Amino acid sequence: RKMLYFSGNAHLLKYNICGWLICGEWKLADVVVKEEGDYPIPDLKLSDTTEYQIGKYGRMKRRFLEENHRGIYSHMILSENLWKHLAEIDEECNEMMDRKTGTSAQS
Repeated sequence: RKMLYFSGNAHLLKYNICGWLICGEWKLADVVVKEEGDYPIPDLKLSDTTEYQIGKYGRMKRRFLEENHRGIYSHMILSENLWKHLAEIDEECNEMMDRKTGTSAQS
């Protein structure tokens, strides 16, 4: 497995990856790229690899964001906050439903 390391403007021009616009300026990030045949593939990894359990209410919130607030949905995916947020929403809604139905008092 051959690893190439690019930094600076060259990788933006050659591979058109790894730049984003913040406050009117291009910010560059260093990217590790591996070659698969003749193609450079960015070796991207998630910082949060926790597996969240998303139930009914989390899925409903995800669908609502996806259909009605695409910008927020995209931002949350890219900032790796979406799944944590959905798990929190699901947990809060389940707790509210337990309080309303009184199932937590019986347990």
